[in-house]
Amino acid sequence: MEQIKDNRIGQCLYDIQKYEKWGNLLAGQSLAHLFNSNTPVSALAIHNALKPK
Repeated sequence: MEQIKDNRIGQCLYDIQKYEKWGNLLAGQSLAHLFNSNTPVSALAIHNALKPK
């Protein structure tokens, strides 16, 4: 039972880190648009941020 709980906590921490990385990437893309509206949003960069490691 304890191992299942540890696995769930580990998965939650992994998910938090993944979404934090994704959020930071999106924030960076948004800042680029604020300063230069001609800068395209990189779909590949967002895709790579979401890929499991």
